[in-house]
Amino acid sequence: MIGSKNSPRFMLQVPIQIWNAIALEEGPRLEMPERELFSLTQDELLVALDRWDRALTLECPDPRVRLAVAVILPILRAQRAIRSFLSRNEARYDLRSVLPELNNPLEAAQLMQQEYRLSPDQTLDLQALLKRRQTYQLLFPILADIRRTRLVTKPESKVEPSS
Repeated sequence: MIGSKNSPRFMLQVPIQIWNAIALEEGPRLEMPERELFSLTQDELLVALDRWDRALTLECPDPRVRLAVAVILPILRAQRAIRSFLSRNEARYDLRSVLPELNNPLEAAQLMQQEYRLSPDQTLDLQALLKRRQTYQLLFPILADIRRTRLVTKPESKVEPSS
């Protein structure tokens, strides 16, 4: 499970406040799915990644490959925003190891091969999933559902009567 005690590096190793800051400060450099994903709370992020993992089961039965997709694809897609954020926050050296610079799906797959000790076949499967647009599109309805849930469960604001 994605939110388990042995949580993977990268997407879940970065504090949620950093993702939220990237979404806020780098919004124009992010496409809508990344901006939305990076704006989630920690609990919402875990829910989104777990649901995405289940949705990817049809595309890829291998749980290690699905895990690698979930933790690296958002970072790969948001490289421009992440680079900009890191350049403005140079003092945060700790973030560079968990927010790697990736230029293409091949680099991302090779990094995940090392991180999760993927076989050559698993690495090829991962690379194919990282290139496939549908892989990321599976996340869209999940984010929409979380957004709807937020609206339904959002506490009503109290309006103080004017004197």
